[in-house]
Amino acid sequence: MHSLLRMTTLAAVLLIVVSARAQNTTPIGKEVPDIKISLVGEKDKDEVYLFRGLRGSVALFYFWRSANLGSVEYLSEIERLHGKYREKGVRFVTITADTENKVNEIMRDREFGFFHDRVWNATVVYYMLGALSEPYVVLVDPRSRVAWRGVPDERLEEHIDDLIEHSKPPLGDKKWLDRRFRKAERFFDQRELGRAYTIVLGLFRITDESHSLHGRCEALMARCEGAADEWLREAIQAERDKKYEEAARIVAEIAVRFEDPDEDDEGDRDRGGQNRREDRVQRQAEIEIGRMNGDRKLKKLIREAQENVRGELLNDRAAGLEEDEYYVDARHLYEEVLEEYEDTDAAKEAKKRLRRIKRDKDIRKKIAERRAAEEAIRWLDIADRYAAIEFHDKAREQYAALIKKHPDTTAARRAKDRLSKLPESEEAAADSKGSKTARKP
Repeated sequence: MHSLLRMTTLAAVLLIVVSARAQNTTPIGKEVPDIKISLVGEKDKDEVYLFRGLRGSVALFYFWRSANLGSVEYLSEIERLHGKYREKGVRFVTITADTENKVNEIMRDREFGFFHDRVWNATVVYYMLGALSEPYVVLVDPRSRVAWRGVPDERLEEHIDDLIEHSKPPLGDKKWLDRRFRKAERFFDQRELGRAYTIVLGLFRITDESHSLHGRCEALMARCEGAADEWLREAIQAERDKKYEEAARIVAEIAVRFEDPDEDDEGDRDRGGQNRREDRVQRQAEIEIGRMNGDRKLKKLIREAQENVRGELLNDRAAGLEEDEYYVDARHLYEEVLEEYEDTDAAKEAKKRLRRIKRDKDIRKKIAERRAAEEAIRWLDIADRYAAIEFHDKAREQYAALIKKHPDTTAARRAKDRLSKLPESEEAAADSKGSKTARKP
C-alpha cells in the first residue's frame, strides 16, 4: 500500500504543473463549473447538479477503480473518515470510471455507509477535478472551490482539518445554521419576505431530509410563499390606486427574490419530485410585470426596482461573507454591484461597505492573516510532496522558505518539525564526512 501511494505521489509531483494547466481542469482556488450527472449510473435519469448539492459542506471526492486493488482497499479508510467527519460538515463522494455493473460486482460483499453518494462512468469528473490516477482525493470547499488534490497519504486528515478550520463549513456548524434561520424568521416577522425567503432557501439547499433544520426551512418557505401571494395582491391594488412606486417595488421583490437561482431551463424539481411551490408566486409576479409593462412609466419603475433588488441580493451575500471573515470575496461582490447596478440604492450601499473594508485596520489585518495562512498551507503541501518522493533538498528549501515568510502560522510550526526530521543533505553529509577524515591522525 505504502509503495503504491509513494508511486502515485511521484506522479502527482511530476505532473502538478501540467495538471494545473490541463484543459478542463479546475485550478486550486478556483470554483468548479457545475455539471449535471447521474448518481445512480443511468444515463439521462435522476440527474442532479453535482456541486449544488454539496454547497455548505467540505466535499471529499475519492477516485478509485476496481482494477486498482489498493484503491478498493482504501475505501475502508474512507469509511472511517466518513464516520469521523460527517458531523463536522464533510460530505464524501466516490468517483470511478467503472460501469455500474462493475461497481456492483466489486461491492457485492462490502458495506460502506457513505457509498450512497457515488458516481460511475465519470471520466468528465476526473478531468474537471484534475484526478491523475487512483487512489486519488480532491477536496472542494463549501463555496465549490478546489482546495487540495493529491494521493490519500497519511496526512489526508491534516488537509481535511485545515480546510474545516479555514472554510468553516456551515453544514457542520449548528450555531451558524440556527443563527441564520432565526435571522430569516426576523425578516419574515418584519415583512421583509424576499430577504427571509433568500436565507431559508439557502439553508434548505445545504441540508437534506435527515437534518433537523430541513423540515423547519420547508415550513418557513411555505409561509413566505403564502405571504408573498397576499403581497402580490397588494401590489395589484397599489397599481389601481396609482401608487406605482409601491407596486413596482413589490413585484420586483417577488420576481427576483423568489426566483430559484438553481433552476434550469426545463424547470427544477425538489427532492420529492414535485414542482417547486415558489415557482407559482414568482411566475405569477412575472405575469403581472408583463401586464404592468404596458404602462411606460410603470415599466421604467419596475426595471429600476428589479435592478436594485438584484444589487441588494449581492450585498446580502457579501454581508454573509463578511460575517464569516471572507472579506476579499465580499469585496468582489460589492465591486460587482457597483459595476452592474451603478445607478441604484444598492450600489450606494455597496460603495459605503467597500470604503469601510478598505479603511478598517482590523479587517485589513484579518485579510493579511488569511492570505498568509492559505499560502503557507499551499507551500507546506508542495514541500511535503517533495519529501514524500525523497527529493529532500527541494523539500528542505521549501520548508525553509515557508518558515521565513510565514513564521507565525500553523503550517510554519509543522514545517519546522518536518524539517528537523529530514535526512541530512548530501552536501552536508559530504562535509561532515570530510571533517571526520581530516581529524584522523
